[in-house]
Amino acid sequence: MRRMALILLILCIALTGNAQLVGKIEPANWWAGMRTSTVELLVYGHDIRDSKVSLSPGRTKIVRVDNATSPNYLFVTLAVGDRPEALDMTFAKGDRKQTVPWQVLPRDNAPHKGFDSGDVIYLLMPDRFANGDVSNDSAPGMIEKADRNDPGGRHGGDIQGIIGHLDYLRDLGVTTLWSTPLWEANTPKNSYHGYASTDLYNIDPRYGSNDLYKRMVAECHKRGLKAIIDLVPNHCSVSHPWVKDRPEADWIHPAPAPGDSRTLAISAWTDPYVSKSDFTANKDGWFTPLMADLNQNDDHLLRYLTQNAIWWVEYAGLDGIRVDTYPYCEKSKIALWTKALTDEYPTINIVGECWQSQPSSVAYWQKDAYNKDGFNSCLPAVMDFPLMEAMQEAFAPGETAKKGMNKLYATLAQDYLYANPKNIMVFADNHDTERFASLIGKDPQLFKAAFGFLLTTRGIPQIYSGSEVFSNSDTEGIYTSNANRKDMLGGWPGDPRSQFTQEGRTEIENDIFSYLRTVLNWRKESSAVKYGKLLHFKPQDGTYVYFRYDDRQGVMVIVNPSEKDIDVPVQRYSEVLSGYTKGRDIVSGASVPLDKITARAKSTTIIELYK
Repeated sequence: MRRMALILLILCIALTGNAQLVGKIEPANWWAGMRTSTVELLVYGHDIRDSKVSLSPGRTKIVRVDNATSPNYLFVTLAVGDRPEALDMTFAKGDRKQTVPWQVLPRDNAPHKGFDSGDVIYLLMPDRFANGDVSNDSAPGMIEKADRNDPGGRHGGDIQGIIGHLDYLRDLGVTTLWSTPLWEANTPKNSYHGYASTDLYNIDPRYGSNDLYKRMVAECHKRGLKAIIDLVPNHCSVSHPWVKDRPEADWIHPAPAPGDSRTLAISAWTDPYVSKSDFTANKDGWFTPLMADLNQNDDHLLRYLTQNAIWWVEYAGLDGIRVDTYPYCEKSKIALWTKALTDEYPTINIVGECWQSQPSSVAYWQKDAYNKDGFNSCLPAVMDFPLMEAMQEAFAPGETAKKGMNKLYATLAQDYLYANPKNIMVFADNHDTERFASLIGKDPQLFKAAFGFLLTTRGIPQIYSGSEVFSNSDTEGIYTSNANRKDMLGGWPGDPRSQFTQEGRTEIENDIFSYLRTVLNWRKESSAVKYGKLLHFKPQDGTYVYFRYDDRQGVMVIVNPSEKDIDVPVQRYSEVLSGYTKGRDIVSGASVPLDKITARAKSTTIIELYK
């Protein structure tokens, strides 16, 4: 990629003078042999409107050139050739003329494996995970500098820090890495989370570089790990150049009027009683005053966003995509965006954030859902927020847990609403919620019980960084952040201890880590849990029993959140247990007689069944 770096350098130099026509071209390259072979370039340049554009002889041809609304952008549509080639693109206007290189690259044909219920996803925020390169904590031209004492500031975590801990993740037993966005976010504050980007084609230099990101994905693959990118087609930062100089007049929805305090409601898309005001606010409103809402109804913008997503998957060799705030986009247009991605990459998986509390509302957004209005999102997977909320209630301390078990059961009983219940991401918490440990009273036994459930129920489990060491939302102590976004101790030079090592963890942290590591690595070999069927029984006396099974294996799971041990009434489960003669507790390794099973207090007992 050295040639690409040189291209970008040339383009950046060109931007500094009005004598130059071209400042930047996006995308800077494409690949031969792609299904998406017609590509629309967004060309930035001072007063570039009405320029004549030509291309050196080759298989790639110019289809058309269109002016944008702004005089500083041009749309150049190319029919990309079927073979790699290095091209020269010439722009001419009056006495100004400039030639820039543009490439059609060979594809590496690396398989995009996708992710499914056989995987466990590890979510991390790179700025809070590990600082592998202190030299890039602050970077020239980037407004916000590193300040680890600022809870909402940048702390210095980076891509090199992730690479340095991939062996840790493999040993833990997760199979897939999901990092929150790594794009440039050149904003005055709160730039660390990445969801308010100022450049969708470049990694923030405080994280590393495009090349380093690509290397990170390759290092994941070397270790048998998969990699998911977090994409944000709904909004960008108010500091993005588009906000001050929009390529098209309707590229961004109008900012909310002063005093407009309406909140966005995803339910507006399906609510039969929705007001026009609420419907418009959800569709066109800004997610926050710091995030400009992109208008996917603009055809040029939709092509830009689609090509950008395809570019990153191809460039980095990614296995999947997580889509932020999926239902806040124009729903018919984001469906086209999603379909274009799955058409180009049939083997990848895409999961969308559809944050609603009812299974019926979330199910609406999954591909091939049984929707009365006929809408098909084309989105293969959704995030199970209803089950997250049920877990938080089910494993709460005290008597509420008994009612919570019924809610857990009832939530799963509504899986008939989903087109594909196995292709749903399940989780106890994430970077946008309070830490699960705090929600359940920081009880380590209940915590293990909850994750025993999470890792054996249907769907694709996701673990948020720090859960393996019992991270909570306390804000006291060293190097803390916004409640649920703490630094991982040991990820920074000079930390007093390291949560990444057995020696650096506390006794409780090691207990949680050991438990999760055991269940995660066992899960890798459990065909029944990964791909098998689920059969469950209505909770009795606050105890929830279910089975995972296939032709190869049977697994019995007993969730007992109460304060006392319970003798399991095995006869009730004879319709399943009658086919087995013995069992093994997968955590302790002890044999379990199937005629007398005791469920320990505040635990999830996982029993591998044998005939």
